[in-house]
This record gives sequence, C-alpha cells and structure tokens, in this order.
Amino acid sequence: MVVVEIVVVVVVVVVVVVVVVVVVVVVVVVVVVVVVVVVVVVVVVVVVVVVVVVVVD
Repeated sequence: MVVVEIVVVVVVVVVVVVVVVVVVVVVVVVVVVVVVVVVVVVVVVVVVVVVVVVVVD
C-alpha cells in the first residue's frame, strides 16, 4: 500500500506543477499581449497627433 500512496503523491505533485506552469505561461502571454496593445495604441496616438499637427500647420 505504501507504493500506491507514493504513486498518488507523485501524481498529485506532477499535476500541481503542470497547473502552476500553465497558469504562469497564461499570465506571461496575457502580460505580453497587454504590453503589445499598449505600445500599438501609443504609436497610433503619436502618429495621429503628428499628422494633425502637420496638416493643421
């Protein structure tokens, strides 16, 4: 029975590690997407401001 308990503990630990890794990867992907969106928005705003200033001037 000790072997079965050891196997169960190992399986639980592996599952927990896999879940943690997946959560970390998802968080990293979300952060990267947010950063990319913010950069794109900033670039678009800067381009629009420059175009407006050039056209108005």
